[in-house]
Amino acid sequence: MCGGRNININKILLPLLAEAGGFRTQVQEPVSHNLMTCPNCNSRIEKSYTWCPVCGSPLKPTPCAYCGQQLSITDKHCKYCGAPRQVHKNW
Repeated sequence: MCGGRNININKILLPLLAEAGGFRTQVQEPVSHNLMTCPNCNSRIEKSYTWCPVCGSPLKPTPCAYCGQQLSITDKHCKYCGAPRQVHKNW
């Protein structure tokens, strides 16, 4: 030690902290800039996802399977040809 006596710092600080009420810190939820909220089910999901893994709703505009026009994420049917967004494949 720097030429001083060997003093246990805890003997000095702990009574002061106890007298002052201790440390008061608030726990905060980690912030992630890569998350978004699904417009259909309100789940917190990655921004890079194309479909919500919870409810299956599209998260980015997609083309209509029949005519190719862009469907917004809220469209259930194509505004141009009336086709449903969901395409059921019989394999």
